[in-house]
Amino acid sequence: MAANLTTRSQETADVLGPLMENMTWPEVVEAAEQGYVPILVVGATEQHGPHLPLGSDWILPLEIAVGVAKRLKVLVPPPLMYGFKSKALSGGGQRFPGTASLRGSTLTALVHDVVSELARSGFRHLVVMNWHMENVNFIWEGIDLAREDGGLRDATVMSMDDPERAFDMREIETWMFDDGFPGWDVEHASTVETSLMLAVRPELVRNDLIADDAAEDHPWYDIVPEPERHVAKSGVLANASQASVEKGERYFEMIVTEVAAAIEREFGTERHG
Repeated sequence: MAANLTTRSQETADVLGPLMENMTWPEVVEAAEQGYVPILVVGATEQHGPHLPLGSDWILPLEIAVGVAKRLKVLVPPPLMYGFKSKALSGGGQRFPGTASLRGSTLTALVHDVVSELARSGFRHLVVMNWHMENVNFIWEGIDLAREDGGLRDATVMSMDDPERAFDMREIETWMFDDGFPGWDVEHASTVETSLMLAVRPELVRNDLIADDAAEDHPWYDIVPEPERHVAKSGVLANASQASVEKGERYFEMIVTEVAAAIEREFGTERHG
């Protein structure tokens, strides 16, 4: 299910994208005139246990965005690969080597500038799709500041805080989680993300290192600096061993379908062909 990342579809010569970095500026003009919708992916570079890559939080939504682009007139700008600081109880914290995070003000400014530039390029509808829980309010602030200072021009922005929250957990709990849904705050590098990565980028999964883990203590509050008992030693916050390719393929299809439906519903975006 890995994406075919070409500039022009091999099947349909008049389909643009999906990756904007492969396009020329005249093709961007053409896409804007045709009503294409950019999906700006915002993720993070942070540890995802010993078995998943540091880029999981931008690789997975990038694959989803490209999946949507196969159905609708959608483009995918280069993703924002860095995000706000990881919290110990929801992402393992900042202690792990390789985790590289931004200040909130930096992320806000990045989102502001990129959505403003996309609007300046002529796109009237934009989507910002996040995959890293700690990014949410900074993304919203960046979009809102762009609106306030006129950077959006006449563009409308859809902010997707977390595509996984599109579903009632009863829709997936029975077949995704062998021991019941543990909660999104601990589904970091665990069943869902591991299953999705097995489906879309299996070559990046270290199968022999997949582990189950949890913090010694997981209260409803946070402490700064975080105590050792709040940090799972492996960086996995629940049961990654329950992951499978089949679960990932099924869930990937559900997310792509829901994201495409939301864009089509709100913006009237055309389907290919």
